Amino acid sequence: LDPSAIGTVLKQLNSLRENSDVRLDVSDDRTTVKLIGTQKEVADAKSTIIGWIDAELGPPKVGPGEILETIKIGSAAGKVIGRSGATITRLESEAPGASIKIKQGNVCYVSGKPESVKKIKEQIEEIVAKHNETVARVQQEEKALTKTGWSMQTGQPVSASKDAASNTAIGNDWGGFQAALQEGW
Repeated sequence: LDPSAIGTVLKQLNSLRENSDVRLDVSDDRTTVKLIGTQKEVADAKSTIIGWIDAELGPPKVGPGEILETIKIGSAAGKVIGRSGATITRLESEAPGASIKIKQGNVCYVSGKPESVKKIKEQIEEIVAKHNETVARVQQEEKALTKTGWSMQTGQPVSASKDAASNTAIGNDWGGFQAALQEGW
């Protein structure tokens, strides 16, 4: 099972387990499903499960007069989603007739009325571009600081103070993204 589809698919597996004669065993790490039953029951169950996984991971269905756009959002998924889905909710409310789905953690599908899809796609691409620019700038700044003997992670000179036991710099660990945090990203 694909990790990003596990939750939904496990619920459906429980339903299949209760409503069929096939015995289902899901591995402890939830990556493998073992099917036990007649050849036809196993084939039918396998086909059903693969359909669920494809539906969970693949693009959404579109109706007549609707379009589908696929946007690779990479590490900007959190920015596109927003806190508790706030950005997605805002984008969908500003462009009625369109729907946003993020699958596999880094692929965004926008479907619906062509004019609404176009509007949302442009806004998502802007969010992704801004995120990528911020990440690139922070990485450049971190690289430049490292050359001067300073660390963005500790905010101190790299040789400032060392923990004798672990030979590591002591200081606040901000993860190197102070500039991004200051900009509200």
